[in-house]
Amino acid sequence: MSALRVTLAFRVVAAGWLLGWFCKAGYYARALLWDDFAARLDVAGFSPLVQYPLLIAVAWLAPLAVVPALVWPRPRAQQAAAALMLVASLVACIHLETFNDATFVTSFWVALWLLWLAVVTPSADEATTLAHARRLAQCVVGLVFFGAAMGKLTPEHIDGDVLLHVYLLGKDRFPYPELRAALSPERLASLARLLSRAVIVGELLLAASPLMPFRVAALVGAGMMTLMIAGSSLYLVSVLACLLALLGGAALLSAAGGTRLRRT
Repeated sequence: MSALRVTLAFRVVAAGWLLGWFCKAGYYARALLWDDFAARLDVAGFSPLVQYPLLIAVAWLAPLAVVPALVWPRPRAQQAAAALMLVASLVACIHLETFNDATFVTSFWVALWLLWLAVVTPSADEATTLAHARRLAQCVVGLVFFGAAMGKLTPEHIDGDVLLHVYLLGKDRFPYPELRAALSPERLASLARLLSRAVIVGELLLAASPLMPFRVAALVGAGMMTLMIAGSSLYLVSVLACLLALLGGAALLSAAGGTRLRRT
C-alpha cells in the first residue's frame, strides 16, 4: 500500500471529520466562546473539570491545528493530528456542555481509527493493515449504529410517537407541512409508525456492517446515511460526515490493495 494512498485516505477521513466537527460552528462558537463565560455551569455531583468553560472551548477549537497535517502530511504530523482529534472528542464526550451531542461520539471513534492508521501503517505488513483498516472501519460503523438502534427499541419509537411529534408535526420545512395538509391525523400517525420502524430496521442493518463484505457494507452504509441526512436535517451532517468519510477512506485503501493484487 503506497504512502501516497495512505496519505490520501488520511486526508479524506480527517477532512470529513473536520466538516462534521465544525458543521454547527454557528451554534457552538456562540455557546462555547461567549455564552458559557457569561453563565458558568454549577452542577452538583460532577467534577469542576467537566464544567469548566475554558476546557471545552479549547477542545472545540483545537482541531483547527489539524489543518497543517493535511497540507503537509508527514507520519509524525498525522499521528499528532489524530491524537489531538481523539483527545478533543473525548473531552467533548464527557464535558457537560457537549456530552449529549452524538457528533462527538462518532468523532471519537473515527479519530481512534485515524490514530491507529497513522501509527500502524509505517511499520505494519501491507496486507494485514489493509484487512484490518477495512474491518475496523466496518466495526466503527456497526458499533455506532448498534447503539443508535438499541436506543430506539422503546415503545415511543416503535409506535412512531417520537417521529410523529419531532418530525411530522414539529418540522416546518418540506415535506412535513405538505404531509400535514394532505393526511389526516390517523394517517400521519400510521406513516410515522412505518417510518420509525424502517429507521430502526435500517440502523440494525448498519449495525451488522462488520458481518458484510466491505464493498457491500460501504455502499449500504453510504446510501443509508445519505438518506438519513436528506430525511432529517443538514445538522445530521455533523454526526455522519466522519462516518461517511471513514468508509470513503477505507475504500481508497481497498482500491490500493486491489490494484496491488491484480498486478501480482
